[in-house]
Amino acid sequence: MLGPAAESKATGAGCVWTSGSKKLAALFYKATGPAAAMAYEGARKNARGTIADEPSIGEKAFSVLTSFGAAVVMLKQGRMLQLQYYTDGGGTAKDLEAFRPVAKKWPPSRRRPRARIVESS
Repeated sequence: MLGPAAESKATGAGCVWTSGSKKLAALFYKATGPAAAMAYEGARKNARGTIADEPSIGEKAFSVLTSFGAAVVMLKQGRMLQLQYYTDGGGTAKDLEAFRPVAKKWPPSRRRPRARIVESS
């Protein structure tokens, strides 16, 4: 989305990738279970812009086109995640189309491949 030259920087609540004037922020919230569900509902209620449900991303997911770009807020695996894509201006449907595949992959798997034990005969 940002290209191979994007620089990443960890933040207290997630990570930010920057390339030129564009930026992608991934925010992970500590709340889990009912607290995360309440945070999700609050985020949806207070979102400003053009809001749409995103069933292809998850059962509890919505997008919003804003004055800064586009955002997707989702409740997955009992945690709330928010991805924000900052553009040079207001978000467009084209920005959201480019952004959806990224949102579908979140959260990325943190599992490391297990070593296979091969018995010799």
